[in-house]
Amino acid sequence: MQHTRWRNEPDRKLTMDETVEDMSIAVGEDLFGFFRKIGTTLSKERFARTTFDGQTIELPVAPLDIRAAGPVRLEPIGNYKEPLTYDSER
Repeated sequence: MQHTRWRNEPDRKLTMDETVEDMSIAVGEDLFGFFRKIGTTLSKERFARTTFDGQTIELPVAPLDIRAAGPVRLEPIGNYKEPLTYDSER
């Protein structure tokens, strides 16, 4: 996605706003609120709509909460299409 968006400027040094825009486009949700909550300095509050590769994309706000991280996972991922379980759930 990032390669496509910036293909005409291969040496471009992306700003933090552009990086969050790219991530938002990639996941299909506006990540600006989340990054602002964790203290990232950004010039935008919201990234609701953009045009990417000739298509207009509407980006709803990502429903990400700020909370403590879960247990560290060090084992191989295995089947990435299935949800992770913890030892207490097995």
